[in-house]
Amino acid sequence: MKKIYIILVAVIAITQIAHAQWTNVSGTGNYYLNSGNVGIGTPSTTSPTSPLEIQQPISTGQTVSMQQWEWAGTPGTWNLRLDMYHTGSAIEYRFVQKVGYTDNNVLAFSNGYVGIGTTSPGAKLDVAGSIFAANQIGGAGGIYIGQADYQASLLYDNATGNLDITPRSGYNTVFTAGNVGIGTITPDAKLAVNGTIHTKEVKVDLIGWPDYVFKPKYKLLSILEVKVYIDRNQHLPEMPSEQEVKQNGINLGEMNILLTKKVEELTLYLIEKDAQLQSQQKQIDQLKEQLAIITKALTKN
Repeated sequence: MKKIYIILVAVIAITQIAHAQWTNVSGTGNYYLNSGNVGIGTPSTTSPTSPLEIQQPISTGQTVSMQQWEWAGTPGTWNLRLDMYHTGSAIEYRFVQKVGYTDNNVLAFSNGYVGIGTTSPGAKLDVAGSIFAANQIGGAGGIYIGQADYQASLLYDNATGNLDITPRSGYNTVFTAGNVGIGTITPDAKLAVNGTIHTKEVKVDLIGWPDYVFKPKYKLLSILEVKVYIDRNQHLPEMPSEQEVKQNGINLGEMNILLTKKVEELTLYLIEKDAQLQSQQKQIDQLKEQLAIITKALTKN
Protein backbone atom coordinates (compact mmCIF):
# COMPACT_ATOMS: atom_id res chain seq x y z
CA MET A 1 0.00 0.00 0.00
CA LYS A 2 2.85 2.33 0.87
CA LYS A 3 4.50 1.62 -2.52
CA ILE A 4 1.26 2.35 -4.40
CA TYR A 5 0.93 5.67 -2.55
CA ILE A 6 4.47 6.68 -3.44
CA ILE A 7 3.87 5.82 -7.12
CA LEU A 8 0.65 7.89 -7.17
CA VAL A 9 2.44 10.85 -5.62
CA ALA A 10 5.21 10.59 -8.21
CA VAL A 11 2.71 10.43 -11.10
CA ILE A 12 0.79 13.45 -9.78
CA ALA A 13 4.05 15.41 -9.35
CA ILE A 14 5.23 14.60 -12.86
CA THR A 15 1.81 15.56 -14.23
CA GLN A 16 1.90 18.91 -12.42
CA ILE A 17 5.42 19.62 -13.61
CA ALA A 18 4.50 18.76 -17.18
CA HIS A 19 1.37 20.91 -16.97
CA ALA A 20 3.46 23.81 -15.66
CA GLN A 21 5.68 23.55 -18.75
CA TRP A 22 3.29 22.69 -21.58
CA THR A 23 -0.40 23.46 -21.75
CA ASN A 24 -2.78 22.59 -24.56
CA VAL A 25 -5.17 25.51 -24.25
CA SER A 26 -6.91 25.34 -27.62
CA GLY A 27 -7.75 21.68 -27.85
CA THR A 28 -6.53 21.57 -31.48
CA GLY A 29 -3.04 20.25 -30.91
CA ASN A 30 -1.42 23.64 -30.27
CA TYR A 31 0.81 23.71 -27.21
CA TYR A 32 2.03 26.70 -25.28
CA LEU A 33 4.98 26.98 -22.92
CA ASN A 34 4.02 28.92 -19.82
CA SER A 35 7.59 29.54 -18.69
CA GLY A 36 11.20 28.65 -19.42
CA ASN A 37 13.05 28.20 -22.73
CA VAL A 38 12.75 25.65 -25.54
CA GLY A 39 15.75 24.03 -27.18
CA ILE A 40 15.60 22.22 -30.54
CA GLY A 41 18.69 20.25 -31.38
CA THR A 42 20.46 21.44 -28.25
CA PRO A 43 22.49 18.85 -26.26
CA SER A 44 20.68 17.35 -23.27
CA THR A 45 23.44 18.64 -21.06
CA THR A 46 22.99 22.23 -22.26
CA SER A 47 20.02 24.38 -21.28
CA PRO A 48 18.61 26.73 -23.96
CA THR A 49 19.43 30.38 -23.17
CA SER A 50 16.62 32.02 -25.13
CA PRO A 51 12.87 31.42 -25.48
CA LEU A 52 13.58 29.37 -28.62
CA GLU A 53 17.07 28.07 -29.36
CA ILE A 54 17.77 25.93 -32.43
CA GLN A 55 21.08 24.16 -33.00
CA GLN A 56 21.88 22.37 -36.23
CA PRO A 57 25.17 20.67 -37.21
CA ILE A 58 26.48 21.97 -40.54
CA SER A 59 29.59 21.38 -42.66
CA THR A 60 31.54 23.71 -44.94
CA GLY A 61 29.63 24.38 -48.15
CA GLN A 62 26.47 22.85 -46.78
CA THR A 63 23.05 24.51 -46.75
CA VAL A 64 20.62 23.53 -44.01
CA SER A 65 16.97 24.59 -43.93
CA MET A 66 16.20 26.00 -40.49
CA GLN A 67 12.57 26.95 -40.95
CA GLN A 68 10.03 27.19 -43.74
CA TRP A 69 6.62 28.71 -44.17
CA GLU A 70 3.91 27.14 -46.29
CA TRP A 71 0.81 28.48 -47.96
CA ALA A 72 -2.22 26.93 -46.35
CA GLY A 73 -3.83 26.36 -49.73
CA THR A 74 -1.04 24.06 -50.89
CA PRO A 75 0.09 21.84 -48.02
CA GLY A 76 3.61 20.44 -48.34
CA THR A 77 4.75 23.21 -50.68
CA TRP A 78 6.85 25.84 -48.95
CA ASN A 79 6.74 29.49 -50.00
CA LEU A 80 9.43 31.04 -47.78
CA ARG A 81 12.40 29.30 -46.22
CA LEU A 82 15.20 30.27 -43.85
CA ASP A 83 18.49 28.60 -44.74
CA MET A 84 21.80 28.42 -42.90
CA TYR A 85 24.91 28.21 -45.08
CA HIS A 86 28.50 27.46 -43.98
CA THR A 87 31.07 29.38 -46.07
CA GLY A 88 34.02 27.75 -44.38
CA SER A 89 34.83 30.81 -42.31
CA ALA A 90 31.40 32.07 -41.31
CA ILE A 91 27.73 31.19 -41.11
CA GLU A 92 25.32 32.98 -43.42
CA TYR A 93 21.54 33.15 -43.10
CA ARG A 94 19.38 33.40 -46.17
CA PHE A 95 15.67 33.90 -46.73
CA VAL A 96 14.66 32.08 -49.93
CA GLN A 97 11.30 32.60 -51.63
CA LYS A 98 9.85 30.17 -54.14
CA VAL A 99 8.29 31.86 -57.15
CA GLY A 100 6.74 29.23 -59.36
CA TYR A 101 9.37 26.52 -59.43
CA THR A 102 12.33 28.86 -58.92
CA ASP A 103 14.12 29.60 -55.65
CA ASN A 104 14.89 33.31 -55.25
CA ASN A 105 17.37 34.62 -52.69
CA VAL A 106 15.38 37.42 -51.10
CA LEU A 107 17.44 38.39 -48.06
CA ALA A 108 20.91 37.33 -46.89
CA PHE A 109 22.98 38.14 -43.81
CA SER A 110 26.74 37.66 -44.33
CA ASN A 111 29.76 39.01 -42.41
CA GLY A 112 27.75 41.89 -40.96
CA TYR A 113 26.37 42.81 -44.38
CA VAL A 114 22.80 42.56 -45.67
CA GLY A 115 22.08 41.47 -49.21
CA ILE A 116 18.76 41.81 -51.02
CA GLY A 117 18.58 39.65 -54.13
CA THR A 118 22.20 38.54 -53.61
CA THR A 119 23.90 36.01 -51.35
CA SER A 120 27.25 37.82 -51.39
CA PRO A 121 26.67 41.44 -50.28
CA GLY A 122 29.71 43.69 -50.53
CA ALA A 123 28.42 46.57 -48.41
CA LYS A 124 26.29 47.16 -45.33
CA LEU A 125 23.32 47.06 -47.69
CA ASP A 126 23.77 45.52 -51.14
CA VAL A 127 20.74 45.42 -53.44
CA ALA A 128 20.83 43.42 -56.68
CA GLY A 129 17.98 45.06 -58.55
CA SER A 130 15.75 48.10 -58.38
CA ILE A 131 14.59 49.93 -55.26
CA PHE A 132 11.06 51.28 -55.09
CA ALA A 133 10.33 53.71 -52.27
CA ALA A 134 6.96 55.38 -51.75
CA ASN A 135 4.70 56.08 -48.84
CA GLN A 136 1.40 56.49 -50.67
CA ILE A 137 -0.16 57.00 -54.07
CA GLY A 138 0.33 60.60 -55.08
CA GLY A 139 2.80 61.15 -52.27
CA ALA A 140 6.58 61.14 -52.11
CA GLY A 141 8.98 58.30 -51.48
CA GLY A 142 12.72 58.19 -51.24
CA ILE A 143 15.94 57.19 -49.58
CA TYR A 144 17.41 59.02 -46.58
CA ILE A 145 21.14 58.82 -45.83
CA GLY A 146 22.77 59.91 -42.58
CA GLN A 147 21.53 60.75 -39.12
CA ALA A 148 17.81 61.01 -38.56
CA ASP A 149 17.99 64.67 -37.58
CA TYR A 150 20.49 65.78 -40.23
CA GLN A 151 20.64 63.70 -43.36
CA ALA A 152 20.81 63.68 -47.13
CA SER A 153 17.86 62.45 -49.11
CA LEU A 154 16.81 61.21 -52.53
CA LEU A 155 13.09 61.80 -52.97
CA TYR A 156 10.63 61.27 -55.81
CA ASP A 157 7.35 63.17 -55.63
CA ASN A 158 4.58 61.33 -57.46
CA ALA A 159 2.38 64.43 -57.44
CA THR A 160 4.86 66.73 -59.25
CA GLY A 161 7.10 64.17 -60.93
CA ASN A 162 10.16 65.81 -59.38
CA LEU A 163 13.25 63.88 -58.31
CA ASP A 164 14.81 65.87 -55.46
CA ILE A 165 18.37 65.25 -54.21
CA THR A 166 19.09 67.14 -51.00
CA PRO A 167 22.59 66.82 -49.47
CA ARG A 168 23.35 67.60 -45.85
CA SER A 169 24.14 71.22 -46.76
CA GLY A 170 20.49 71.68 -47.63
CA TYR A 171 20.98 72.83 -51.24
CA ASN A 172 18.60 70.94 -53.51
CA THR A 173 19.30 69.25 -56.80
CA VAL A 174 16.00 68.75 -58.63
CA PHE A 175 15.12 66.86 -61.80
CA THR A 176 11.79 68.07 -63.16
CA ALA A 177 10.16 68.19 -66.59
CA GLY A 178 13.45 67.40 -68.32
CA ASN A 179 15.29 70.18 -66.46
CA VAL A 180 17.92 70.02 -63.72
CA GLY A 181 18.07 72.56 -60.92
CA ILE A 182 21.02 72.95 -58.54
CA GLY A 183 20.26 75.18 -55.60
CA THR A 184 16.77 75.79 -56.97
CA ILE A 185 13.60 73.70 -57.07
CA THR A 186 12.16 75.55 -60.09
CA PRO A 187 14.69 75.17 -62.92
CA ASP A 188 13.65 77.08 -66.05
CA ALA A 189 16.29 75.59 -68.35
CA LYS A 190 17.96 72.24 -69.01
CA LEU A 191 20.45 73.22 -66.28
CA ALA A 192 19.65 75.99 -63.80
CA VAL A 193 22.24 76.75 -61.11
CA ASN A 194 21.54 79.14 -58.25
CA GLY A 195 25.15 79.82 -57.30
CA THR A 196 28.70 79.71 -58.64
CA ILE A 197 29.94 77.17 -61.20
CA HIS A 198 33.58 76.13 -60.91
CA THR A 199 34.88 74.37 -64.00
CA LYS A 200 38.00 74.08 -66.14
CA GLU A 201 36.23 74.42 -69.45
CA VAL A 202 32.86 75.35 -70.95
CA LYS A 203 31.97 74.35 -74.50
CA VAL A 204 29.11 76.17 -76.23
CA ASP A 205 27.70 75.07 -79.58
CA LEU A 206 27.03 78.08 -81.81
CA ILE A 207 25.37 78.74 -85.15
CA GLY A 208 27.30 81.34 -87.16
CA TRP A 209 30.34 83.47 -86.40
CA PRO A 210 30.89 87.19 -87.18
CA ASP A 211 33.66 86.79 -89.76
CA TYR A 212 31.30 88.53 -92.19
CA VAL A 213 32.65 91.75 -90.65
CA PHE A 214 35.79 91.33 -92.80
CA LYS A 215 33.87 90.96 -96.05
CA PRO A 216 34.02 93.93 -98.47
CA LYS A 217 30.23 94.48 -98.45
CA TYR A 218 30.06 94.86 -94.66
CA LYS A 219 28.98 98.39 -93.71
CA LEU A 220 31.12 99.55 -90.81
CA LEU A 221 29.82 102.46 -88.77
CA SER A 222 32.06 105.47 -88.73
CA ILE A 223 33.75 106.46 -85.48
CA LEU A 224 31.55 109.55 -85.41
CA GLU A 225 28.40 107.40 -85.70
CA VAL A 226 29.63 105.17 -82.85
CA LYS A 227 30.35 108.25 -80.71
CA VAL A 228 26.85 109.64 -81.34
CA TYR A 229 25.28 106.29 -80.38
CA ILE A 230 27.36 106.02 -77.18
CA ASP A 231 26.51 109.58 -76.14
CA ARG A 232 22.83 108.80 -76.60
CA ASN A 233 22.63 105.25 -75.08
CA GLN A 234 25.72 104.89 -72.83
CA HIS A 235 26.64 101.49 -74.35
CA LEU A 236 28.00 100.12 -77.61
CA PRO A 237 25.70 99.44 -80.56
CA GLU A 238 24.09 95.95 -80.46
CA MET A 239 25.36 95.36 -76.91
CA PRO A 240 22.78 95.01 -74.10
CA SER A 241 22.44 97.80 -71.59
CA GLU A 242 23.25 97.47 -67.89
CA GLN A 243 19.55 97.37 -67.05
CA GLU A 244 18.89 94.57 -69.56
CA VAL A 245 21.77 92.50 -68.15
CA LYS A 246 20.52 92.92 -64.58
CA GLN A 247 17.02 91.89 -65.58
CA ASN A 248 17.70 89.08 -68.08
CA GLY A 249 21.31 88.06 -67.59
CA ILE A 250 23.43 87.24 -70.63
CA ASN A 251 23.60 84.37 -73.07
CA LEU A 252 27.21 83.21 -73.20
CA GLY A 253 27.00 82.09 -76.81
CA GLU A 254 25.38 85.29 -78.06
CA MET A 255 27.68 87.46 -75.94
CA ASN A 256 30.81 85.77 -77.29
CA ILE A 257 29.56 86.34 -80.83
CA LEU A 258 28.92 90.04 -80.08
CA LEU A 259 32.28 90.49 -78.36
CA THR A 260 34.09 88.85 -81.27
CA LYS A 261 32.19 91.10 -83.69
CA LYS A 262 33.23 94.19 -81.73
CA VAL A 263 36.85 93.04 -81.67
CA GLU A 264 36.76 92.51 -85.44
CA GLU A 265 35.18 95.94 -85.97
CA LEU A 266 37.82 97.45 -83.69
CA THR A 267 40.48 95.74 -85.80
CA LEU A 268 39.03 97.36 -88.92
CA TYR A 269 39.07 100.78 -87.18
CA LEU A 270 42.72 100.22 -86.25
CA ILE A 271 43.58 99.21 -89.81
CA GLU A 272 41.80 102.31 -91.09
CA LYS A 273 43.59 104.55 -88.57
CA ASP A 274 46.93 102.95 -89.42
CA ALA A 275 46.36 103.74 -93.08
CA GLN A 276 45.55 107.34 -92.16
CA LEU A 277 48.67 107.58 -90.03
CA GLN A 278 50.84 106.20 -92.83
CA SER A 279 49.31 108.68 -95.28
CA GLN A 280 49.87 111.52 -92.84
CA GLN A 281 53.43 110.36 -92.21
CA LYS A 282 54.08 110.31 -95.96
CA GLN A 283 52.76 113.85 -96.24
CA ILE A 284 54.92 114.91 -93.29
CA ASP A 285 58.00 113.36 -94.92
CA GLN A 286 57.25 115.18 -98.16
CA LEU A 287 56.81 118.47 -96.30
CA LYS A 288 60.13 117.88 -94.53
CA GLU A 289 61.91 117.37 -97.88
CA GLN A 290 60.35 120.52 -99.28
CA LEU A 291 61.26 122.47 -96.15
CA ALA A 292 64.85 121.21 -96.39
CA ILE A 293 65.08 122.38 -100.01
CA ILE A 294 63.67 125.79 -99.15
CA THR A 295 65.96 126.17 -96.18
CA LYS A 296 69.00 125.24 -98.27
CA ALA A 297 68.06 127.75 -101.00
CA LEU A 298 67.62 130.53 -98.47
CA THR A 299 70.96 129.77 -96.92
CA LYS A 300 72.78 130.20 -100.26
CA ASN A 301 71.27 133.60 -100.72
